[in-house]
Amino acid sequence: REALLLLQRGGFIEIASNGRPIVARPTATNVLEQLSGSARFLMSSKDGERSFQDARRLFEAAIARNAAEIATPEDIERIGAALKANREALGNAEAFERTDVEFHLAIANTGGNTVFSALHSAIAEWLSLQRKVSLR
Repeated sequence: REALLLLQRGGFIEIASNGRPIVARPTATNVLEQLSGSARFLMSSKDGERSFQDARRLFEAAIARNAAEIATPEDIERIGAALKANREALGNAEAFERTDVEFHLAIANTGGNTVFSALHSAIAEWLSLQRKVSLR
C-alpha cells in the first residue's frame, strides 16, 4: 500500500474508484518533479548555482523571443497585468519575488506549451529554495 502511495504521489499511477492502480500518463510537471532532488544537490555548490542561473537566463530569453512571435492580444494583456503587479510589489521583497515568478510564468505560458510552463516553474522553485538556503 505504501509503495502505491509513493507511485501515486510521483504521478506514475492513479488509483481508480475501484481501488485498482492504473499507469498514469506522464506530464511535464511529473518529469521535472522527479529531477528536483538532483537539481537541489547540483545547486548546493557555487558552480552548480551559477550553471542553473546561466541556464535560466538562456531559457528566459528564448521563452521571451517565442512569446514575442506568437502572443495573442489576450496573452499580451495577461503579461501586462503580471508586469504591473510586479511593479506594484517594489519595496516588498516577498511580494516582488512572487510577482516576478508570476510575470515570467505568464510569458512561459504563451502558446500553451506545458513543457515551457513546467520547466519555468521548476527552475523558479529550485532557485528560490537555493536562495533561501543561501540567505540563512
